[in-house]
Amino acid sequence: MVVEAVTGQDSRRRMSTLPDPSVPEPKTTADVAIPPSVEAGPTDTRRLALALGSVVPGTPYRLVRWLGDGGMGAVFEAVHVDTERWVAVKVLHSRRRQLQWVLQGFRNEARASARIDSPNIVDIYDFKELEDGRLLIAMELLEGPTLHAEINRAPLPWPRIVAIARQICKGLSAAHQVGIVHRDIKPENIILIRRDGRDDFVKLLDFGVAHYMSEGPQSRMSGTAEYMAPEVLEGVSDARADIYSLGCVLYVLAAGEFPFVGNTPSDTLNKQRVELATPPSARAAREVPADLDALVLRCLDKDPDQRFQTMDELEAALCELQLAQRWVTEWDDLPIPAVEQQRRARIEAGLRSRSGRGRKRLWWPGVIVLAVLAAIAVAWLTWPREAETVRDELEQHAAAAERAAARFYFVYPPRDEPDGATAYREVLALEALGGGAALERGAELRREFAATLTRLGDRYWDFDGARPFAYEYYASALVFTEDPHARARAGLTPLALERLRDRAAEGEFTEHELLALEPLAALAEPDAQTRVARLEALRNEAAIPASVGVTLDRVLLHSEHRPRIGTPGEGPRARLGSRASATEDVPTVTDALTNETAVGETSEAVEPVEGPATPPAAEVLPRRQRDPAAARSVVEQARAADRAGDRQRAATLYNRALELDSRSVDALDGLASLAFRKARYGESARHLERAVELGPADPARWLSLGDAYFKTLRYSDARDAYQRAADLGSSAAPGRLTKLERKLGTTGEE
Repeated sequence: MVVEAVTGQDSRRRMSTLPDPSVPEPKTTADVAIPPSVEAGPTDTRRLALALGSVVPGTPYRLVRWLGDGGMGAVFEAVHVDTERWVAVKVLHSRRRQLQWVLQGFRNEARASARIDSPNIVDIYDFKELEDGRLLIAMELLEGPTLHAEINRAPLPWPRIVAIARQICKGLSAAHQVGIVHRDIKPENIILIRRDGRDDFVKLLDFGVAHYMSEGPQSRMSGTAEYMAPEVLEGVSDARADIYSLGCVLYVLAAGEFPFVGNTPSDTLNKQRVELATPPSARAAREVPADLDALVLRCLDKDPDQRFQTMDELEAALCELQLAQRWVTEWDDLPIPAVEQQRRARIEAGLRSRSGRGRKRLWWPGVIVLAVLAAIAVAWLTWPREAETVRDELEQHAAAAERAAARFYFVYPPRDEPDGATAYREVLALEALGGGAALERGAELRREFAATLTRLGDRYWDFDGARPFAYEYYASALVFTEDPHARARAGLTPLALERLRDRAAEGEFTEHELLALEPLAALAEPDAQTRVARLEALRNEAAIPASVGVTLDRVLLHSEHRPRIGTPGEGPRARLGSRASATEDVPTVTDALTNETAVGETSEAVEPVEGPATPPAAEVLPRRQRDPAAARSVVEQARAADRAGDRQRAATLYNRALELDSRSVDALDGLASLAFRKARYGESARHLERAVELGPADPARWLSLGDAYFKTLRYSDARDAYQRAADLGSSAAPGRLTKLERKLGTTGEE
């Protein structure tokens, strides 16, 4: 998250292939706001609809896939219609175009990234102002996880840390040479991609708060509290501020913790200013080399003059650390940093001896071992087997694949059985048996399944509101076999398709993803009445992503489903809440369908992706039969589970209560409380928004909603909620309002 005036949080996940959604962002990261005067931006109230499959008006970019969303803008995978170049397109949100500092930050990002000549900086291809005043940046489309995601999976080996850190140094060195300080170096802004057959090629993102050293001291403090250099608090930023931030990153990589963490952002910043860092070795769960301790602590010196003075100097120290520890990395052929000639020569000779001849001596024994292992494997695979046994196994896998397909578990397993069989995994097991019969049967099943999925994609391609699901049908078809028609419509890059196949083979899908993908099976129902019933049941699931719910509402209002329309005022528009109106932007792209972001794991302060308005309120859908008494009983069970510390069971029971009574405010309150305690504040706010509509007279509920809004940087909404709580008699609300006004200073506006 970015420390920026009023709000600085931008899309955490902005490139295709996104980080593992099961890994939460660090809970200690916090935004610090130092409000400037808010200058008015464009006053044009027009809003262009951004829909998947369409070209953004006034640009050559056709939007293909939604990648991420944040407080500043939405990011899409797109293709240039003339050159067919795949890009990531970032579009400023409508509300943000009114803030001059936001517009300047957007321009700053494009200007800074385009000026720096380094392969380790994300490439900017284009910058445009749209007809409605919003700004658009077209940038390099990257395939890979963030460093943040990698840290959360497992501690990184020391050689890997050195290889990544050296590349960060190179990217920042290039930026500093043209007078640009990044000011927001953190693991979330570092993408690791595959290049030249090797993993961990570094790309630095997000120059939105970059500072031009030629402009002198900055007027606003920007950065992230846990990574911010002490002098930045005084308005000073030069290259050594980025050295401090990179030192914080290295500290996290070594120790698994931030060097300084306070109870509040201000507390964290104060610790950055006055406290001395504890050596990483004193806090790490593994042994940290003493030389690495010293290197990190030098980066974190409070006095900029005592730190490394340039990124080249820091990179040279990393190389010397590597040589002292006898580490070998995959990127030892990187150019030697531009330091004093004698030092440079020593580093070059040392790295050559480790990555060159020294490694080649080990090459041939490795080849021999691999050859022997390969021969053993071939012998085992070709060993004569009983024809009848092979035939039985073949038919077992084929039958299992057909059973899974009949239940619509083609690529994605059932939500309640994430390790369950899928048609794709059974086909892979069948083909692994080897032999012509197995391969032929596998190819036959692949063609059959792909044809079914492609037909469904064609059916829903022009079905009002269902195109996001059509994309998923085409993508699933491509998992089985290549098809030009599905490829053209799905818009998947080769790397994205390869990763989808890998995840499908390993069953690496989260429960939230599987929930969001369940409409695919419901839409495959040939009978309209059964289809509508299944879609309605999904729509009433409290855990369904909000944007998926909006898409389902639009699908349910299609002419095929209108015989089911019933009582006015109880339809999908009513379920969207009082904030849904024909003048507001409504999501047209589903988060969990189009990437790997899980419910509650997306960046907070998310503004909906913009698209057409919802249908008229008169066109509504009936609700299922309610059973309030049974719901209350289940809520009591959920509360008991929560008190016992079993939060997972509590969440399941609260959702079950909502199935029995979709108007159970107690169940919504319970889910909101669980989400808030897990730091999933956006999810908490969504539950509470629905709860205050059903129970608007409860001051505590409005107070909780204000807290959730506050945590997601929706300060104006938080003020409204706190004021409503105060009007209803909450004794705590005035204190919250005072705290909010102190945070916002004198402006009090976004």
